[in-house]
Amino acid sequence: MTNLDLKHTGRFFLSAFWMDFSGGMFVVALPFLAMSLGAESRELGIVGASRGVAFLIIFAPAVLLVDRYPRPRLVAMSALGVAVSVLLIGGSVSLWQVCAICGLWSAALAVFWPAVFAWLGDSHEPEELGRAAGAVNMGWSIGGTLGGVLGGWLFGIRPSLPFVVAALPALLALVSAPRRAGRRHRPAAPPPRGPRKPGVRRRLAAAWIGSASICCLLGLMSGVFPKLGAEIGVTSAAFGVLIGASSVTRTGVFFAGLRGAVWPKDWRASCVAQVIAAGMVMTVCKASAHWWLAVVFATAGASVGVSYFASLYASLEDEGSRLMKSAIHEAAIFGGVLLGTLGGGEIAHAWGVRAPYVPMGLFVLALVAVQVALNLWAQAAGKRVLSAE
Repeated sequence: MTNLDLKHTGRFFLSAFWMDFSGGMFVVALPFLAMSLGAESRELGIVGASRGVAFLIIFAPAVLLVDRYPRPRLVAMSALGVAVSVLLIGGSVSLWQVCAICGLWSAALAVFWPAVFAWLGDSHEPEELGRAAGAVNMGWSIGGTLGGVLGGWLFGIRPSLPFVVAALPALLALVSAPRRAGRRHRPAAPPPRGPRKPGVRRRLAAAWIGSASICCLLGLMSGVFPKLGAEIGVTSAAFGVLIGASSVTRTGVFFAGLRGAVWPKDWRASCVAQVIAAGMVMTVCKASAHWWLAVVFATAGASVGVSYFASLYASLEDEGSRLMKSAIHEAAIFGGVLLGTLGGGEIAHAWGVRAPYVPMGLFVLALVAVQVALNLWAQAAGKRVLSAE
């Protein structure tokens, strides 16, 4: 890449870094704020699910906005919405207020990420997409790591403090965003003529299911686990460290993608990662040692990195609208978080705080089987076409 390309991609990196620095503080402090207002497992699940519900509701309008309005303006509006949301939630005095403001926060992000990733895809050549996506993924993952650790520590000082502080990096995401299209920017190409490559839709569907699958576990561990954690001595600061461990290993995967490694894009690696993560999360039904929980979170973080990278790369690389596909990619993530938090919260409410981990792990294994079937089906379709030629 040229120096100009690096500067342009670097602005995407910084914008993603600051947005998830804010998001890391928000996500880590959120369940502890809810528990301070009386939330039990079910309520924690509802609070976490409010993020996914709001994203899925705003998803279609957000895609239309990104397609019709300048992306810098939408990124700015989104960042301002995030900053206002985190400030408001710090002053919440009831759980319904927390849920409502969580919805506003998620709705703002529903515009931010599709705009950023569609913009990223349009301003880089296909051969640069892997490195560019890896750089942006590194940005938000490193930001989430630092924000999560800081948010847990700040909550221990004063519950409203992480939310007040989180407004600043959200505004910095606005300031650091690119101001123009990249040097390699090209107008959106018209739909290609001729038959679609065989199996594309099935491969995309499998990639998005993979994102939803791994994010079920992410939602469970970030939104519902803090109730169990509180019973075994995991403070807000310790939870921030656990989330940090998850983020560090996820960042390592993104770094491999940035360096040009092929395996983070491979659907088989994604499926293996999900199986390993499901097995590790299922052990939480018995685990209490903090060192083992750190291993579980770290393993889950690496698995999130592999599945997320594979899904995002498929969304940017294959034919079709990058805007629509990157938006569906993000919707799959929030849909998975919704399932993990709401489902995990309900199971914990009905059968105890250690109950959700095995059922949710088994659910992920079932989704892996669906992904394998879809990818093998797509491969068989491709072989049929080649043999016919």
